[in-house]
Amino acid sequence: ATQSGVTSIAYHYNRPLLVSDIQELKNPIISDNTGEAVKKEPKAIALGILRLLDKKVKTNYSENMKKVINKYSWTKYAEQWDKFVNENT
Repeated sequence: ATQSGVTSIAYHYNRPLLVSDIQELKNPIISDNTGEAVKKEPKAIALGILRLLDKKVKTNYSENMKKVINKYSWTKYAEQWDKFVNENT
């Protein structure tokens, strides 16, 4: 799997994520504390789903999403791109 934008879409709609423990896929989820990163095994996936269905856990992840959503905005992306281009020209 690759980072296809699904994470950004989930953040936009304030939906906690369940992702497999692939390095680049799980990194933002773990660092932002916005979902579950689990092994690609049926039992781990089932436990991840159960955690996401827990209202307290889901609320915590949703609150964390609200805190970090701006760092994934198009405005932030454009600022970072502009900085990159200007530093490398």
